[in-house]
Amino acid sequence: MGGIPGAVALLQVKDGAISLGNQAAGSSFGPYEKPVLPLSPETTSLYGDITGRYMQDVNLTPRFDVTGALAREMWKQKFGQQVDGVLAIDPVTLGYILRATGPVQLPTGDTLTSDNAAKLLLSDVYAKYPDPAVQDAFFASAASAVFEKVSSGGFDTKAFIGALTDGTKDGRLRLWSADEAEQKQIAGTAVAGTLPTASAETREFGVYLNDGTAAKMDYYLDKKVSVGSSVCRKDGRPTSVVEVTLKNTAPADAATSLPRYVTGGGDFGTEPGKIKTLVAVYAPKNGIYLGASQDGKGAALQTATDGEHPVAQIQTLLAPGQSTTFRVAFLGGGEVREGRSAGGVDARRPSDQGRAAAVRLRRAGPGRLTAASARTVGHSMTALLAW
Repeated sequence: MGGIPGAVALLQVKDGAISLGNQAAGSSFGPYEKPVLPLSPETTSLYGDITGRYMQDVNLTPRFDVTGALAREMWKQKFGQQVDGVLAIDPVTLGYILRATGPVQLPTGDTLTSDNAAKLLLSDVYAKYPDPAVQDAFFASAASAVFEKVSSGGFDTKAFIGALTDGTKDGRLRLWSADEAEQKQIAGTAVAGTLPTASAETREFGVYLNDGTAAKMDYYLDKKVSVGSSVCRKDGRPTSVVEVTLKNTAPADAATSLPRYVTGGGDFGTEPGKIKTLVAVYAPKNGIYLGASQDGKGAALQTATDGEHPVAQIQTLLAPGQSTTFRVAFLGGGEVREGRSAGGVDARRPSDQGRAAAVRLRRAGPGRLTAASARTVGHSMTALLAW
């Protein structure tokens, strides 16, 4: 899932009724001279202080509790209103919702459907409307139109719940509450945005992608992830290898055929047509980083920890048609009993199952509803819509 928070809106929930309040472009927040809330040294080291200075960057970190708190504070500083939580959703999930509600007509004359939502919102809009201000207005109108369609009712509610379920399974919905009791109910669920965990039965690894092109080229980035694990040590600790393959699928003439807003035009240090990506691989707590390679050779990367999670982060730069494969190995902690291996894959993008462990892939961009908020009365929530 993912993308920057391109549109931000206020959702007000009272006595079971939901209404849409203020809307604003993500770019209209800040930039702030310093982070709006203190950042941990790990967040600053891995993602920079821009995580807390720009609304578009609050989801650089995969920790959605951090993202939610930052977005809430930015909303307060802009509108003087303290919201109760933050919900993040992406265009693919909007497409799922439109399967249930049917298409919506936009003020521009465009029709947003379940089939074209992702492509229109993530790619076509930039060619059709090159002015960023017009793009922001388009995104706001799309969010408003879908919300009005949902709030008006008259559609298959079972299909609607199914759409949200699909978005949640894909990792495309995130929810955070500023209320500690509510957040405890959210924690550990599929919408919480928690980091990988490990037990005697399973081990998870998180693969998070951040666009470094500062443009919209990652629409053309193909991703494949696999993970494998084996137990060869007497103490039963497993060795797991996560493999990430990225390919730039943009046309060969992308530098000239794609809009400047999409390529970045070289304004941010990346040659037009190329895609720069930061790939962060997170292991469960107490894992130990063993080594990494890129295309069969030693890899230059950043190793760090985020809380107790080992992290290996590498930067890639791909020209149209070019691909690269990054492999990183970790030694597991003592949570897996001797002679046991775990199985299963939980990936949002195409991925292959290894002999053991599980992998989760997402762009460290938004976001992903739980019934915990449905029972609240008089709540206000900031919705981040990621493009």
